[in-house]
Parts: sequence; structure tokens; C-alpha cells
Amino acid sequence: MTRNRFLQLGVLVLTVMSTLSCETGEKKKRPSRYDHLDGGIPPVTPECSAPADDCWKDCFKREASRTCIGCCREQQFLCDTNKKHSFEYCKSAE
Repeated sequence: MTRNRFLQLGVLVLTVMSTLSCETGEKKKRPSRYDHLDGGIPPVTPECSAPADDCWKDCFKREASRTCIGCCREQQFLCDTNKKHSFEYCKSAE
């Protein structure tokens, strides 16, 4: 009977050890949309936040779809990264 107990205990220990060894590996970092930027996530600037807020308010007033809000978000990102942007472009989004 003791031999059976040792065998069961050995199998249990091997099972636990094999599951632990798989979890101790380093987790892979998921790619981010900001990976191509040297400084990481761009800062949110007040110069870009105010026009973006107005853009979002306009979308809500016109009861536009999510496309309009997405347009505002993209224009704010372009503004924050000092790229060419136009919040006026979003006024044509439905």
C-alpha cells in the first residue's frame, strides 16, 4: 500500500512541476499602435484637446455615427503627434 502512495505522490509532483515550468516563462509583449513612435504614447496637449472636445460635441449634436467620433479621435492623435490635421474634416462625417 505504501508503494502505491509513493507512486501517486510522484505522479502528482511531476504534474505540478510540469505546469509550473510552463508559467514561469516571460510573457510576450503585445504590439501597440504606438510602437513606431520613438517616445511611446504621445502626450495629450491642451491645444489639441479643446478642438477635439468641440468636434465630439458637434458629432453628438448632429447625432452622427461612431465614424464621426472616430474621426475626431484620429484628428486629435494627428494633432498630438504634430502631423497635418483638420477637425473641420469631421463635420462631413455622418
